[in-house]
Formats: sequence, C-alpha cells, structure tokens
Amino acid sequence: MSDTSSDAERIMVVDDTPENLTLLNDMLRHGGYQVFALPSGEMALRAAAKNPPDLILLDINMPGLNGYEVCKRLKADEHLAEIPVIFLSAYNETEHKITAFQAGGVDYITKPFQSEEVEARVRIHLKLRQLQRELHEQNLNLESLVAQRTRELEEAYERLRRLDHVKSDFLTMISHEMRTPLNGILGLAQMAMDLAPESAERTELWEMYEITRRRVDRLLDDAETLNSLDSTRDHTQLSRISLGEAFHEAELMAAPSRVLADFPSGFASICVLGEYSLLRRVLEALIQLAACFTSAGNTVNVAGTLEQDRVRLDFALDNLQLSEEKAVGFFEIDSLARSSSLAEPLALAPVVAHRIITLFRGDVRFIRQDA
Repeated sequence: MSDTSSDAERIMVVDDTPENLTLLNDMLRHGGYQVFALPSGEMALRAAAKNPPDLILLDINMPGLNGYEVCKRLKADEHLAEIPVIFLSAYNETEHKITAFQAGGVDYITKPFQSEEVEARVRIHLKLRQLQRELHEQNLNLESLVAQRTRELEEAYERLRRLDHVKSDFLTMISHEMRTPLNGILGLAQMAMDLAPESAERTELWEMYEITRRRVDRLLDDAETLNSLDSTRDHTQLSRISLGEAFHEAELMAAPSRVLADFPSGFASICVLGEYSLLRRVLEALIQLAACFTSAGNTVNVAGTLEQDRVRLDFALDNLQLSEEKAVGFFEIDSLARSSSLAEPLALAPVVAHRIITLFRGDVRFIRQDA
C-alpha cells in the first residue's frame, strides 16, 4: 500500500456495505489518495462540512438518507456544491442513472465495479475539478486585473482632467493678463512713432509695428478661442447658416487676398451646420492660408462641390513646399512645419480653423494631386 502525503487529493467514500468500503479504501490509498470511508449519508454530510473532500464516491441505496438525497443536500450548500459526486449502485436501469444525474452527480458506476474503471473515472473527474479550480482562479485574477486597470484609467483620466483644467486656466490667464502690459508697450511704441519726424525709415518702422501688433492681437485671440473650443466641444449647439453669406464676409476680412471662386449654380445658397462667427473665421483663415502657398501672390482660386450631404471647398495651392509627412501634422498646435513655413505669419489661425471644422464634424487637410 502506498503512503499518502498531506497534500494528496482527498476522496470521501460513502457506502453502508463494509466490504465495499474496505475494497474502495484499499484501492484508492494504493493510488496515492487520502481516503475517508463513511458508512452513512448523515455522517458524510457532517464530515464534508468540516473538511470538504476533492471528490465523493456515493452509494445510492443506503438506510436513512439515500445517495440521491445526500447529493441534493451537497449541491444546495454553496461551499460544497462544486465537489464532484460519482454514484455507486447495483442498479443498472436508465431511470436510476437519470435520477442520479438530476440530483447533481457527474458520473455513475455500476456494481460490481472494476478497480481499473473506478481509478480511471476518479482520475478524470479529479483532473476536471483541478481545471475548474484553475479556471476560477484565472477568472478571479482577471477580474482583479480588470478592476486594477479600471482604477488606473480612472486615476489617469482624473489627472488629465485636472491638467486640462490647469491648461485652460493658464491660457485664459495668458490671453487676459498679457493684454494689459502689451497694450502699454504697444502704446509707448506708438507714442514714440508719433514723436518721430516723417521719413522713409519711420514709415518702414510703422509698418513693422502694425504687423507685429496685429500678430500679437491675433495670437492672443487664437489662444483664447482654442481654449474656449476645448472647454465647450461637447456642448456646442450647431445651427443652419448660409455658406455664401459667411464666405462673402470672410473674403472681405481676408483682404488684401483676392478670391476667384468657381462655385456651381446655387452653391452659395447652401446652408451648412455650424456657428456663423466661427465658420466665417475658418473661411477667412483658409483663404489667408491658401494665399501663403500660392505663387500668384494674394490671388486665391477656390472650387466648391457638393458631395451627397457634405460641402467640399478645394483651394488650389501651387507653392506648398511641404513634404507629405509635414503636411499631415501641419494643423497640430506644436507643428514645427507650420511655424517654419510660409504660413508662419498666421500663427495659430490654421490650428483654430482645423479645430472649428472638426467641431462642425468636418475635416481640413492638404491633398497632393498626381502629376
């Protein structure tokens, strides 16, 4: 007989026939299992509650509680329900087997049993039990991992939300607080210009001053607009506005750029979803952007088409001077390609235009035509 270790799998054998208990006890101990042999169902339930086994071999026809009732009580206990129960019985009729499986049994061995069959079925169901435990542990680990990742994502989202709030506050502060000292500096510069005598040099400096002043004002306006767009992105209400009206006003605002529009009949009367002042600002920025990349100076050619339920405006560029890679990231706020391109004087205006178009569920991008 083989010795059994303390970590060997535990099998409970329940049978009111002493000869069967002895035979099964010797057989299973020889296989290396810990065996608990009990002669009644009542004793089996009490013992299982104190020290749950890994598997139970259960006789059906016993005095007092029969095997069916014992199995039902085991399955009704959440701490014992997962223990596999193999029924032992001299009954070979199908109805008895069905009743056994309905009671919660996983297998059925008919007496007189063969040791090889008992050992094989015990081994199979213990292996299945082990696999069930491993699967349960893996599920618990997975649930724990998912919960941990969820907490990490929630914490990361909260950090991003706080950082976004800080960024928003910073941009608001910059756009507001910088205006006062800048107005003072620009005012002093204008006073100095006024005191200077008329000359070609003064005229040149005045033009440089005006360009710089406009760029500073526009940069602060664009920064404030970007901030407001990010904070109200999910709450902006779009309405139907006249494309032609917004485009015409954008032409006037984009002067001295001259626009040559090729629009089909009725195109200008089309209404689009958006917000009027923002759409006008987008169109103005796109006209100015196109002028930067057009060799004809301030003359911009634009064609309009209607594709299903979407409006498309194509600005003809013949002096883009951007690689395809740089063109892709051109509208990002930190784009070095934009800040070092011919569109550098526009500062953040292209970024603002892109954000607004995205808010209107549209897109702005450079498209290279095949030669």
